[in-house]
Amino acid sequence: MKFSKIKKKSIFQFLQELNLKNVFYQGKGIYNVPYILNLMRSAADLKNEIEKRLRNYLSRDKNGIRRTLLNIFVKTRSMTIAETHAKLKEKFDVSYQSVASMVGIIASKIGILHVIKSKDNDQNCYKLKDQYADMVARVVTTSN
Repeated sequence: MKFSKIKKKSIFQFLQELNLKNVFYQGKGIYNVPYILNLMRSAADLKNEIEKRLRNYLSRDKNGIRRTLLNIFVKTRSMTIAETHAKLKEKFDVSYQSVASMVGIIASKIGILHVIKSKDNDQNCYKLKDQYADMVARVVTTSN
């Protein structure tokens, strides 16, 4: 029996027949309770996860450019890609696209930067989130 052909009101009966525990159906989706509870993390757990990601990101830093980029954000708190590129260009031979890529990864995957979009869609400003500033400064100075 294909799952897509099951009528909405019989999905719950179908799940009961499969004897799936901790699974429920609501509206348009089927949810797994332990998975949802795993997604709901405390602030401390979230901070630990971000610190782990940050340390992992810095462990792959071969020439110090990632550490320098994070130091720039710790000192200035808020910058555009162009400003960040200009600062990094003083020490490293780096392209604008690679700086934009690094900043994008830090913003999306690690989650320590807040993107502020301008009204005229000219340039986005990236701001270090206040709740992570101390942790980033500590990790950048201590990790090798």
